[in-house]
Amino acid sequence: MRLAYDNMNAKEQSCFSTPNDEGNLPLHFAISHEGSSEVVATLLNIHPEGILSLNSEHTSPLFLASICERYDLI
Repeated sequence: MRLAYDNMNAKEQSCFSTPNDEGNLPLHFAISHEGSSEVVATLLNIHPEGILSLNSEHTSPLFLASICERYDLI
């Protein structure tokens, strides 16, 4: 996934750090929809600041991992 990211233009790369209307990043989705730990790690590698990003419900990806019982990610 990282190699694909490196080959994207700036507009395409921004999709990893731009929240949707509910404030969710791809990282929020990967955690809440049982994305693999490799996918989550790659998203964090691409956009490390995303771990602190709060969505419109004031939920960070780290807190989301705990409430979704994704203990493999914590």
